[in-house]
Amino acid sequence: MDPKSDLYWILGSDQWVTLSRWKDYKKLAQMVKFLVFPRPEIAQPRVGMKMKPIALRFDISATTIRNRLRGRLSVRGLVLRPVEKSLLKSRFYR
Repeated sequence: MDPKSDLYWILGSDQWVTLSRWKDYKKLAQMVKFLVFPRPEIAQPRVGMKMKPIALRFDISATTIRNRLRGRLSVRGLVLRPVEKSLLKSRFYR
């Protein structure tokens, strides 16, 4: 990885508001810029965090995908086909 490259962490505003409960979130905030989708509210800036709100609404969450896999429901259309195949093969969330 090029040390001059910017790293981005993409998440929804529902997780943005819980960020202070994440382990080592301050360390993470020093390493990345956050791109935050509204879900449903628009994220508000936080002191010491590089964040850019994304205007596009994106309602597919990792939690939804994990829960669907645990319940043996399809995730087709929620993730790319190669990702779906990998998740089904690995049985990660079962």
